[in-house]
Amino acid sequence: MHPGLELKKEMANGGPLQPFLGVFDCFSASVAAPYSQNLFVSGFGMAASFYGLPDVGYIAWSDMVQSAWRIRQILPNHRLLVDIDDGYVDSNTACHVVRQLDRMGVAMAMLEDQARPRRCGHADGKLILALDAYIGKLNAVLDAREDMLVLARTDASGDDIFRRVDAISATSADALMVDGISSLECWSKCATARTSLFSSIRCAGGRVPASPSHSCAMQGSTWCSTRRLCSLPRRQRWLRLSMTCS
Repeated sequence: MHPGLELKKEMANGGPLQPFLGVFDCFSASVAAPYSQNLFVSGFGMAASFYGLPDVGYIAWSDMVQSAWRIRQILPNHRLLVDIDDGYVDSNTACHVVRQLDRMGVAMAMLEDQARPRRCGHADGKLILALDAYIGKLNAVLDAREDMLVLARTDASGDDIFRRVDAISATSADALMVDGISSLECWSKCATARTSLFSSIRCAGGRVPASPSHSCAMQGSTWCSTRRLCSLPRRQRWLRLSMTCS
């Protein structure tokens, strides 16, 4: 069974999912693999580890496709969530990337509504695509995929969050991420969307409350936290985990 269909079946059961642990290469993926079947191939981690640069749009679509392919070769039974940023500007490229990831057995791709130059979801000063432009690109990606799931991510703030949650929920996106949520009150309002609701990315120094899982579950949301395991600047956590697995 395609990993996307497997994940879709598990999501339909309504129970909690294992967290998608953030990884950036084959080594970090092999370290994280015993702790969860679900792994998040992060653009943030890829930019930092491969280029030594911030996640502001330096990486190309081929970087993420090749990284996902390498991890699939060593962990064929794990499910990957792959960050494809804004689809690399245009809809044609976004659809091309989605088809490649789908055919190699990636479980889910994440498409965001940031414009370039992009920034970390927990940073200020993000530029957001016009809603019509993002929904058009999202629908094109949804039409292009076969078995892979698509997670639609918004980086909006304020009341614009809820307008975008409503618009995304009217599409066939399989999951929704609202990145950089800083309060459970905002999360509760987002939880009324009909699309399965996923966690914002939690990372050191980020905006998401430290342990909101229980409160969000009470709101009827599907909770699936995504984390940047081994990301700079938490080297101590990486070293402790490496020693535990050795």
